[in-house]
Amino acid sequence: NNGYFGFLLCLLCENAVSVPSKLRMQIATLHVLEEMKDGATDEQEWGDRFSWAYFPLQVIIQKRQKAEIATATTAITDSDYAVIKAALNGQPPPVLAGRQPQ
Repeated sequence: NNGYFGFLLCLLCENAVSVPSKLRMQIATLHVLEEMKDGATDEQEWGDRFSWAYFPLQVIIQKRQKAEIATATTAITDSDYAVIKAALNGQPPPVLAGRQPQ
């Protein structure tokens, strides 16, 4: 997967960073991954699918200032979470779901 579905692949780069414009979605992604982990019936499966991204994501977010993290966290919307959940499950973005090709 790449593009929308492979948005976590950038975390494989040793130069991956968190910049202010991406911080909100990175934090939302971390929240969704944590929610998925807590709800997983098979922790090994979750680990195989997401641990490679989860831990680097934690690290790059923790490098940001606490005030930046707090501001970005309060800006997260339900729509942000919906988009991330869809991407992690290999589904189209919610705004496109159900649309017919033109």
